[in-house]
Amino acid sequence: MPRLLIPLVFHILLYNNTDGSFGPTVYGAAAENVAKLVQLANMMSARTNIQFSVKEVRNDPARYPYLLRGNRSAWLHCFSSRSCLAGFDLYFQCVRGAAADFPRSINVYVASDSTATSKIVGSATLPGSDVSPPAGYALLTWDSLTTGTQPETYYDGGVTLVHEPFHFLGLAHTFGPDNDGGGCEAGGDDYVNDTPSTAGARVMSGRTAANVSHIIRRYMPCSPSS
Repeated sequence: MPRLLIPLVFHILLYNNTDGSFGPTVYGAAAENVAKLVQLANMMSARTNIQFSVKEVRNDPARYPYLLRGNRSAWLHCFSSRSCLAGFDLYFQCVRGAAADFPRSINVYVASDSTATSKIVGSATLPGSDVSPPAGYALLTWDSLTTGTQPETYYDGGVTLVHEPFHFLGLAHTFGPDNDGGGCEAGGDDYVNDTPSTAGARVMSGRTAANVSHIIRRYMPCSPSS
């Protein structure tokens, strides 16, 4: 057993299509996709002795009406972050009061896609609260749950699922709270003395290709999750 096993509750937000069906496509396979995603995240975080488990996956709008948005536009707006520093309005506009098994589990809400978020694929409170649900949850985009489990995307969904809960646990980006790479002194910005200095987010540094292998090994630069 790992030293720390973190249960996760996934809330799969949906929307009404004009033909009466629900979106996004293949939302019914969410549990299988979540299982793949958590398996990837556990492989990536194995050396930390921190692992994740799936407590529950909610994707039934009949049982959980709060999951359903009126249309795709409203669903996309549930996560409208525009930078690694931006927050998200999901909790207050979409799922107020929906937290489950709180604070034992981290609640992960899945909505929108990276085409609507300037390629930001996740966000989380830093650190997550254990007393207030509006200050203690994480968000993933739908495509990080689906295509993000494929080799064509370098398994970026797994990276994001490691990245966001670690924010919840209090771990900042390696370049700290700012996004400009200005805090590169040793032992600076992220308040962890043994991490190398990082010149800002990978997606903002202009050195994407050189950092691809580096980001696979270290999950806290913004790449492009927040």
